Order: sequence, then C-alpha cells, then structure tokens
Amino acid sequence: MPQIDKPKIVLMVQSANTLFCYYNISPITLKEFTDKYGEGSLQNSKAALKVYSVDNGVEKELQTIFIDPFADNWYIHLDKGDIDVFVKLGRYLENNTFVEFAVSNIVTTPRLGESEDRRVYYIDVSEQQIPTKDNNEKREDKQGAFMKKGYVALVLHSHIPFIRHPEKEDALEERWLFEAMSECYIPLIGVYDKLIDEHIDFKITMSITPTLMAMLQDPYLNNKYIVYLKKSIELSEKEIVRNKNNKQLSKLAEFYNERFNNIYSIYKKYDYNLMNAFKKFDKLGYLEIITCSATHGLLPLLSVNPETVKAQLAIGIQYYMDIIGHEPKGIWLPECAYAYSLDSVLKEFGIRYFISENKAIVNASQRPKYGTYAPISTSNGICAFGRDMESSYQVWSSFNGYPGDYNYREFYRDIGYELPMDYIAPYIDKKGIRIDTGIKYYRVTGNTENKDYYNREMAMKKAKEHGEHFANSRHNQINTVSRNMDEVPIIVSPYDTELFGHWWFEGPNFIYEFIKKSSEQWTSYELTTPGTYLEEHPFVQCSRPCPSSWGENSDYSVWVNPSNDWIYRDLHSCGGKMIRLANTYKEPDNLEKRALNQAARELLLAESSDWSFIIKNNTTVQYAAQRINTHIERFNKLYEEITNESIDEKNLCIIEDLDNIFPNIDYKLYRSIN
Repeated sequence: MPQIDKPKIVLMVQSANTLFCYYNISPITLKEFTDKYGEGSLQNSKAALKVYSVDNGVEKELQTIFIDPFADNWYIHLDKGDIDVFVKLGRYLENNTFVEFAVSNIVTTPRLGESEDRRVYYIDVSEQQIPTKDNNEKREDKQGAFMKKGYVALVLHSHIPFIRHPEKEDALEERWLFEAMSECYIPLIGVYDKLIDEHIDFKITMSITPTLMAMLQDPYLNNKYIVYLKKSIELSEKEIVRNKNNKQLSKLAEFYNERFNNIYSIYKKYDYNLMNAFKKFDKLGYLEIITCSATHGLLPLLSVNPETVKAQLAIGIQYYMDIIGHEPKGIWLPECAYAYSLDSVLKEFGIRYFISENKAIVNASQRPKYGTYAPISTSNGICAFGRDMESSYQVWSSFNGYPGDYNYREFYRDIGYELPMDYIAPYIDKKGIRIDTGIKYYRVTGNTENKDYYNREMAMKKAKEHGEHFANSRHNQINTVSRNMDEVPIIVSPYDTELFGHWWFEGPNFIYEFIKKSSEQWTSYELTTPGTYLEEHPFVQCSRPCPSSWGENSDYSVWVNPSNDWIYRDLHSCGGKMIRLANTYKEPDNLEKRALNQAARELLLAESSDWSFIIKNNTTVQYAAQRINTHIERFNKLYEEITNESIDEKNLCIIEDLDNIFPNIDYKLYRSIN
C-alpha cells in the first residue's frame, strides 16, 4: 500500500477564536513549483495560509497569513466564532498570484456567547418524536406527580489511563491505580454499603472508563495491589511501634492501621475485584454506571479521521456491555469534550445522554430556557446535562472550596518524604525514589509550613458540617430556581472521583454525609441519575449544544497547544493507516488478525487524552511522551510487518502481553464510513 507523497494540511479547533493547523510540503512539490515558475521562484515567493469561511456553500476569504517558510504548523486567530472554516496552503508569487498547494478539512468553531435565538421547541426523547413548539399539556401528562421541587444528580468520573507495566519490576505509575483503589474506590464502596445497610435510599452516577474497568479486573495488577496493600498494613504496624511515646502520632498510626485493614476486608469481600462491587450497586439500582470512549481519547481532536472516533466509542461501549451486562444509558465524553460531529455516532450506539460543561448548555442554540437546570436535546434525541457551576465551585474552588478547610488532612506531607531512608526504603520505590506511602500526619492548618497534627475526629466533624451545608445549599438552590420554572429542575454536579479520597482525603465521608442528609424529608430535592430523570421527564427542549470541554477556558486548549500539538500529526497518520488496514484485510489469517487487532490496541492507547494533559501541566512529562511514542512505534512496526507480510510472531506475543487491553477487540471497526 504505497503512500502518496503530496501536500497536506489538517485543521483543528482549539477554541472559538483559535485554530491549529499542521501541514507538510514534500520536496517533490517544491521541485514541481520551481520547475513551473522558474529558478528562484521559491526565494522570491512567500509561504501563506488563506483562511475562508463557508456559509450555505458560499466561500468568503477572512484573512491571509504569511508564515515562516520553515514552519510545519501554525495557530490561526479569528475575530468571531460559530463559523465553518477551512484553510488553503500555498505561496504568493511576485505578481501576487496565489499558488495553492493543499486545502484543509472544514471545521466548525464554537459559539462565543449566548444565542440570540430564543425559540423554544421540545422533543419527546422517549419516543424520538419530531420537535414541536408547544407541547405543555402532553408534557405534564408524561411527567406525572412529583412530591419534591427538583432533583440533584451527583456524577463521579472515574478514570485512570492504562498503566500496566509487567516489563518493569517496580513501575511508579502503577501506584496511580493502587492509590486510587485505597483512597477513592474502596472507601466509596464502603460508603455505598454503609448507606444500604442503614436503609438509606439513594441514587448516584459514576462513569467507569474502559481502561479503569480493565485494570480493576487484571490479575497481574490485582496481585501487585495485594502486595502494595499488605506493605501499607506492615508500615502502619511499624509506625505504631515507632510512635508509641507520642500520644497524637500513636493514635494516628493506629487509625491508619485500622483503615488499611478495613480496606483489605472490603477488597476481599468482593473477591479481589472491585467491579464486582460496582456491578452489585448497579444491579440494585443505587448506582447508574455510564460509559466512556475506549481509552479516553479526546474525540473532537481525533475527528480528522471519523472512523477513529467511531472505533473509540464502539470499543468502549462494547467493553462496557461485556463487563456490566447491559447497554449504557449515558456516556462521559472524555474531558466533557463535545463537538457537533458526535451527535450521529452517539445516536448510532444508542447513547441517551452525555455530561457536558456549563458552556455547552449556556451557549447552545436555540438558547436554553432554563440554562443548566434542565437538559437539552440535539435534534436526534441525544440529551446533554450541563455542569452546575454553583455546586462545582463549592467543592472545586481553590479559594473557598471545602477541601481547603484547615482541619482536613494535608496532602503534601507524607512520611515517605520525611522519615530516614533506611527505615522507609522497603515502602517506597526500589530505586530509592521517595514517594507517597499514604500515611500523612498533618492537617492543612493554614498557609504555613508549620503544620499541626491531623485530628481525625475534628476532620469528621467538618465533613459532616460540609455535607450538610452542601445539602442545604442544593435545597435553597432548588427552592429558588423552581419558582421560575414550569419544568422540574435538576442540578447536575460532576466531579473527578479521584478528588474524593486522594486529593481530598475526607471526600468519601463528605459524600456519605451529603447523601444521608439528602434522604431527609425536609429537602426540596431528590437524588437522581440523568437516566432516571429522562425516564420520568422525557420532554426536553431541543437545542444545539456548543462545542466545549471542562478544561481551562471551557475549550480544547489544554489538549492542543504549543507544548503538546506535536502528537496529532502522528495520531492522525496512524489513524489513517489503521483505516487502510481495516479496508484492505477483509479475510486475514489468524496471525494477521492478531497483528491487526494489536495495531488497533496500540493506536487506542496512544490516543489517550491523559498524555497531552500531563504534558501541558508539566508533571510526568517524560512518561507521557514515552507512552505516546512507544505506542506509535509499536503501531508503525506492526503496520510495516502486516503490509510487508513479515509479521514477527515472537515480538507480537510480547506486545500482546504488555498491552493486553480489550481481548475481544475487532479491527474491522476501523473500516471506512460510507
């Protein structure tokens, strides 16, 4: 399958005002240019980008940008949003003639502000009826009686990228999973079980990404987690002895010992597989588990190859069904990143709703009548539930959010960094790198290095106060908004699950207190899930969500910027190659099929949005870049071996063992979309 060496330009949206493009002009193209326009024509001409909008098939030139002739990418700044845009790449001759080399794909930029279109249409998402302008009588019949004034939906997004490294003796990154299991997932399971034991009826939503599901069930990782947890217990026992003459520290050491043993008991109760617990809660109706794309790829930035977006969704949804046992009602789009192109593919896979950033709703068109207090529906019946900012700030805000309370545990003081190396060495990285052990003896205290000892009783008192305050705030919020609505309002509060327990140690206790308080009769709201809400209130305003994400500035700039934009040339190239493989190999033999499926796995793993996020935030940059490059290299090697009919089975076996996610993957999902 020969590659055609021709100029190419790819255009991507970063924000409403900024586009990113990358391009290539081959030496062959430049020679043809010189041959046609004469010797010296390159030196005497100027490289340029011509930017056009398209409206109802009519092209309009917006600007011409003269670019560095040695650059292979460029950022384009626009004066307005909500337009269809494409770019031409070429050179201006001395006589001002533009010689075109390549034309980009068309992209649609997000809306900059609220829509002026205030028309209101409703769609019955249960029956997928045509939107109608006024259906109030029918809507009331459908909704029926409801005793409370509104709903609150707590949505927890549970995700860790695929970090399985059997080739390493002690992979630091695997601890990301182990810490989340000990600090977040198992404590939450304990909270859910406690609420059930206390006969408290509740509903909560969790997305559990396919990568996390795979790791939670992986025998290798679970065996390593048992070793990790037993070492935590052992260290806490040593800490009890070490601190026997310090009353406060001795009490804290005993607390950690009891905590680690309780974590182990819960883990053992569910047969060393946390998905057993989550499936139980789902079956009992307390938990609504929603899905995500296969490896958390940021879909709008992959949409240059629509087949790769479809494969991310198809593989993720199928894996969900394989594990959970039924179809998902909703999806957490990775990074809440929405684009118009997702509507049809979400519909194809039977997704009823997705969680979105506030801007997706507020800037939607037509303008949503009730902002984020009610879902909106695309014209094909896919509903968007927008993030409520008031409840988000109460938890997320670095200035006045609950986690910053002085009585809560200080995250950045861990004995792994503070105790003598000869003592702590068996419980940190084997290469002697100091890391967190999970035993932290100090509280936030304030903006000072002189921290006070952590007081668990006081912290629990604060968690109770904050849980009750959060419940009261939602009660008052529902009371206020319901007065001006002829629909039942819903407050959607989405968070990263890992906030609760990892960054905010007392977070699971806060959730327990909030849910318990919410079950009391005085509250104006009822806890629900988005799926349940749509079943009970299927008439939804029809509106077009605005492309957005829940990242900084509510756009895609965290995942495409000068620090990480280099990844997309390779990702898109490999995506195109994967499509060609799927189109070409219709009846492969067994070895070819294995190689094709593994190539798909490598592409998926390279596409994870986590890598570009890590690079942007300058944390474990080397690891993130290495992961991208490793999966790209493995993919390209497999591609060459498949197309040259020279598959190295021994090497394939090694890669299959390392990157063993999605055992039932089908490479044919990458075949071209007609």
